[in-house]
Amino acid sequence: MAAPNGTATADKIVEANDVGKEHQISRDLGGSPSDNTSQTISFFAKAVGRTEISIQSRDKSNDFDLVNYDISAGTVTVENGATGTIEEAPDGWFRRTYTFDAVSGGTAPRVFIRLLGPSSADTHNGDGFSGAHVWGIQLEIDQATASDYSST
Repeated sequence: MAAPNGTATADKIVEANDVGKEHQISRDLGGSPSDNTSQTISFFAKAVGRTEISIQSRDKSNDFDLVNYDISAGTVTVENGATGTIEEAPDGWFRRTYTFDAVSGGTAPRVFIRLLGPSSADTHNGDGFSGAHVWGIQLEIDQATASDYSST
């Protein structure tokens, strides 16, 4: 799939063909996020069967924050204290940013990108082919805003 920069480097997150599951990718932040500082993740996404995704984070105190994005409409719904933005990019892509506070504690911060089902459901029956194209996932440790995309 052609990414926003024109290269064939976009990936597709595909939900599994199963019943009542969460369909997501996740990763520990790595690095050493400072206590009580903002952490920002950004990426580009384009709908392929699923029109809504969420980004959820687990902070150092094992609390969760969440932002829902409607991929097609370009809207954001914020829940539980994180912040999210969305901006239009070429060819039907949208760049999403998500910022949350790492707070303090002993848990490794983790970020989840989840495909949402009908009515923004976290868990839903997967069909084995619906999902979303994603590209340019960028993590910025101890940063309150996303910088311009930088290939690394």
